[in-house]
Amino acid sequence: MLAILLITLQVAVEVAIGGFLALFITDLTRLVTRGFLSSTGIALLLIGAMGVAGELTLPDPSHFTDHPLNRAWLTPSSRLTLLFMGLFLVYLMAVYLRPPLMHVVIGLITAAAGICALVTTAFAFPTPGWGSAGTVASFLLSAITIGTVTTAMLLGHWYLVVPNLSTRPLLSLLALLTVGILLQAALAAGALLGLAGHAGVATRHEVMAGGFSLSFWMHAGAGLALPLLVTGLALQSTRTRSLMSATGLLYVAVLLILVGQVTGKIVFFNGNLPL
Repeated sequence: MLAILLITLQVAVEVAIGGFLALFITDLTRLVTRGFLSSTGIALLLIGAMGVAGELTLPDPSHFTDHPLNRAWLTPSSRLTLLFMGLFLVYLMAVYLRPPLMHVVIGLITAAAGICALVTTAFAFPTPGWGSAGTVASFLLSAITIGTVTTAMLLGHWYLVVPNLSTRPLLSLLALLTVGILLQAALAAGALLGLAGHAGVATRHEVMAGGFSLSFWMHAGAGLALPLLVTGLALQSTRTRSLMSATGLLYVAVLLILVGQVTGKIVFFNGNLPL
């Protein structure tokens, strides 16, 4: 269970990167306020900073997990993550100063840096049988779901500050969240059917009924099935402008998805199965 420390730090970075992508999507709609962009961005940046600081102080990740490790990608991953954090800060300054074109350009560069940081991190932890592709899919989808639900929850809370704010940005985030959850479910199903039992990978029995079963079913239930239901309810509440109800549901979704991502990574780092 030493992998829990590594998992927690990785999830914090994913919250920042996925949250930024969701935040930038709302920014592009031009229907959210500067106050929302700034406050949410600062919160995401602080979460990411804690994750990055923790990762930089960790010894070799092989001390925390038996997952295959390609050390050649660790340094590029750290540098790109630091670049993303720096660009995120510049983006927030641009939000405050509001030069429109520069604002969008910096946001696009920051998003690209964040995606590249996740991809290089995934290259450092290749999946037996699927190589880096399985890990890339796992990390990107995890970032999209946990980051989007966090940003959506904070946006829902912002409607209490600006009641007349358009619901279109929140509806967009809920749609993105739904797609992210469904794709994660497809990845889990594909991994179980096509990868479980491969050399170096936990068997289907170990994942579903053995030593990894608790983590797997918590990922499937708390991280995928229940959040999908809660997101659907939040979508309906948003359409009727019952925004306080939608925000409450999103608080629940954040907790569920957080549990789901952590337990999914337990299976990933200990059983080498991308979820």
